[in-house]
Amino acid sequence: MSNEWQDFLITIRSAGMEPPVFIIPGKIHRFPGEGKNHSNRAGRCRLFDDGLGGCFGDFSSGLSRSWQAKRNQNYNASEILAFKRKLAETRERNRQDHHSLKLMAAESAKAIWKEAAPASKDHAYLLTKSICANNARLHKGNLVLPMTDFSGTIRSLQFIWSNGEKRFLRNGEKQGCPNDQ
Repeated sequence: MSNEWQDFLITIRSAGMEPPVFIIPGKIHRFPGEGKNHSNRAGRCRLFDDGLGGCFGDFSSGLSRSWQAKRNQNYNASEILAFKRKLAETRERNRQDHHSLKLMAAESAKAIWKEAAPASKDHAYLLTKSICANNARLHKGNLVLPMTDFSGTIRSLQFIWSNGEKRFLRNGEKQGCPNDQ
């Protein structure tokens, strides 16, 4: 691994994330976001083909940074323009990938919600909290709540375990989706 790659990894780590050990230039790599567990894929990075620049970020925190290898001489105008173009292309590809994941999660949420049975009033979480099931459903023994957009379309789900642990559907939309309860 070249010193430039090591500097790129150090820069990502200094932002609080743990990138993959090996980064293939030109490929977008996904890894856990800042403070996330190993199954999370909110972090991303791309080392440009020349190995002298790249970008990285974290979808969950909104972090988005670029990196450029240190050089003994200043970059000329065409090199600066090429770097900015690579950044813009990568950001657009990341945006498209992120949007595709959200759409797939929304379709999954609709299918899970459709198959889920209405929650019974004797679910452990409901009993502990002394609340009614209202619109909640059951999926694999967990309470499921829909997360909808303002038109009422299901965009994601929230799962609540009997012990009160709560999780959102992976890659599901969280912002702009008030809980349907």
